[in-house]
Amino acid sequence: MLLYFAPFAILTLLLVGAAIIRPQLLYEYPYFMGATFAVFILPQAYSLYLNEWGGIYLESTLLMCTLCLLCCWLGYRLRPHPGVMERLNVPIDSGRFLQGGIVLVLIGWYFTLKFGSLAEEELSSQMTGIGTIYLFFGGLIYPGFAICFYSALRSGGFLAWAGTAAAAISPLQAAVFYGRREPTALLLLSLGLSLYFIKGRRPPRLIVLAAIVGGIIAIPLTGEYRKLAADDPLGALKSIDFEEQFA
Repeated sequence: MLLYFAPFAILTLLLVGAAIIRPQLLYEYPYFMGATFAVFILPQAYSLYLNEWGGIYLESTLLMCTLCLLCCWLGYRLRPHPGVMERLNVPIDSGRFLQGGIVLVLIGWYFTLKFGSLAEEELSSQMTGIGTIYLFFGGLIYPGFAICFYSALRSGGFLAWAGTAAAAISPLQAAVFYGRREPTALLLLSLGLSLYFIKGRRPPRLIVLAAIVGGIIAIPLTGEYRKLAADDPLGALKSIDFEEQFA
């Protein structure tokens, strides 16, 4: 089993180590995926490895994880043709760009509200049909937030900041009240990438390390947090029994 676990763990830690040494690398695909694997998969893989659970199925899973990380790196190393990139690199009208972001935010809010108006039995059952359509279009609020925040940092203006604030409400609600991981990650990435490319602000090394360690600790607590946050989101963290969750 060690033959399958060791390459996966070493490759993951190498990518994470490179991102800690040069924090701006966290925004580049293979290093971001290395951090994602370190937070989501490596702790579970280590636990299964220690308990010798899964047999050949765990070996196959670990092998696939290693191959996935290798493909992330290989795909990153293959550079696109300069001519293709030159054609794709077209001037952007900042005014129309912001207008497009605001339209995405409005569409996202409309369908988020439509999703919230569904009957309770539809929300609690397996998501099919109209609910999935509402969720898909509601997700447009995330690229809308990124565009509005980008425009606000680049050009300023009340409209850009207002669009940013309006778009941030839904991801913050999903993170605080429902403990949703994907909206939280999308919001943080949008903030970080915009600050890096527009203002040149690299994430502090200690923040990168703390985010990875914090993610490793937080992921197992997500289910319990969601239950507690439904009644009291502000007191949910205080109510979690950390000793019981990690026992």
